[in-house]
Amino acid sequence: MRKIFLYLDSLEKREKIVLIFALYIILIIVGLFFVIFPLLSEIQKLDRIIYKEKQNYRKLLELASEYKQLKQENFSNELSLTFIENLAQKLGIKENITYIKPYQEKGVEVYFENIKGDEFIKFIKKIKEKEFYISFINIESLYGGKNMNAKLVIQY
Repeated sequence: MRKIFLYLDSLEKREKIVLIFALYIILIIVGLFFVIFPLLSEIQKLDRIIYKEKQNYRKLLELASEYKQLKQENFSNELSLTFIENLAQKLGIKENITYIKPYQEKGVEVYFENIKGDEFIKFIKKIKEKEFYISFINIESLYGGKNMNAKLVIQY
């Protein structure tokens, strides 16, 4: 270390300035190639990954909105007064329906009179299979106990 100080002391002022300037340039070059350029390449990689993820997110949002729209269209088309009538006719209980009417925005109210319990249960199971839910049910047992009156509110 002492030899380095002796060597630096022996240099002229102009040579010292050139040596210091050269050291600064070497430090700048080393810093650029070993610190700054690798960091910039990492930043560019991250930018590309972020861009791809943004594109994937936009696609996901588009698919989600399309799915939501299709789901609403399918459910709103399926749960209608004619759907309930057709289902009741398939099950042979259409004659037991006293009235069917719309209920609020997303529902149907159905009133059955003198319906057998097992037929009523089949009807409810079919409603559940279609992924509708029953928000209200009122059952009145008739005198014999085999038949009943029932009021349902079906919603999606």
